[in-house]
Amino acid sequence: MKVNEKVNKQLFQIAQRISKARQLKGYKPEIMAIELNISRAAYYNIESGKTKITLQRLCQIAEILEVSLLSLIEDEKKRRKRIVSLVINIKKVKFFINASKSCWKKILNRKIK
Repeated sequence: MKVNEKVNKQLFQIAQRISKARQLKGYKPEIMAIELNISRAAYYNIESGKTKITLQRLCQIAEILEVSLLSLIEDEKKRRKRIVSLVINIKKVKFFINASKSCWKKILNRKIK
């Protein structure tokens, strides 16, 4: 897949997440257009993925819909998978730290005696 195609696909997915978040909030597209101070047509273009949305505009939308910016950018499954991976890595680090402490205690006790 070419870079342009990949970007367009990601923009379309973001547009779908915006639409879904708006619907879950119970807002009509017209309300979003008013809140964003843009025309209805411009807002429809955002939700249809025809407009390349800026980060600033995305932040405004997230604020209006009271959702995280990340929830609009990243797929829920990917986000959950990343969080699970992060938790697993934290557990591994804690295990390593505890194992290191135990090892150092043994080394230090040997030298002291």
